[in-house]
Amino acid sequence: MSNATHTPGPWNVSRHATPDYAPQFGIYAGESARDLATVTGDNAAADAALIEAAPDLLAACEALLNCIDPARDWNEAKAARAAIAKAKGGAA
Repeated sequence: MSNATHTPGPWNVSRHATPDYAPQFGIYAGESARDLATVTGDNAAADAALIEAAPDLLAACEALLNCIDPARDWNEAKAARAAIAKAKGGAA
């Protein structure tokens, strides 16, 4: 993957008009009526909620890293840096 810019948030979830035994959710940005992604399966609601939160989680991780002394090499900071890199299309 490249270091391309993601679609800016906020992202929102909308339940599609599907039966309860086959739930389907669309993730969309802002006022757009067009889905960025469609989520299905047994964990569709939880997966859609996690995807919806992704832009906020990325921003929170970046903000928290700005509060940490860069000279400290904590495992949690390493994990946050790896997650940020992965989210931006780089290697974790």
